[in-house]
Amino acid sequence: MPSTIVATSFAVFVAVAVVFGACRSDDVRASAKQPVIVGWVENGWIGEPAIRFRVKLDSGAKTSSISAPAYRPFNQGGIDYVRFTLANRDGGTIDIERPVIRRVTIRRAGAPQQTRPVIRLKLCLAGRRSETEFTLVDRSDMTYPVLIGRSFLSGRILIDPGKTFLASGRCGL
Repeated sequence: MPSTIVATSFAVFVAVAVVFGACRSDDVRASAKQPVIVGWVENGWIGEPAIRFRVKLDSGAKTSSISAPAYRPFNQGGIDYVRFTLANRDGGTIDIERPVIRRVTIRRAGAPQQTRPVIRLKLCLAGRRSETEFTLVDRSDMTYPVLIGRSFLSGRILIDPGKTFLASGRCGL
């Protein structure tokens, strides 16, 4: 009889541990999926090796865009590529060479249409890391060289339009 009590107690302990552990891991998974609230301007890390940029979050833009005023298109093995240098305001630079995955036509009010190449780059913002699409455009006359659109934001990030730099430093890069 004592061995039955020990065996039953052990079985109950294991069952509780499994159920409790499953609930805990579900809670962790659920919290990892919850969008984080950030300001309309944040620090983001782009490329490999990553360098920091001030980025503007724009829920009105579908695709992110990045300033590449002097990008150079070339063809390698029948595949279109672009090459350019990214420079941040701190003097950091990285050379980028990526295949063009598609081209998009941008319609702008009061301005002529533009056709832009689209590439994929690694982005980390508010602890959320992903490779995302960027159109290449000359943003040198803009305050922010990088604009982050809905394709990256969706399901990951919510924007508080009255705040800035709520998530600074969360990427740990």
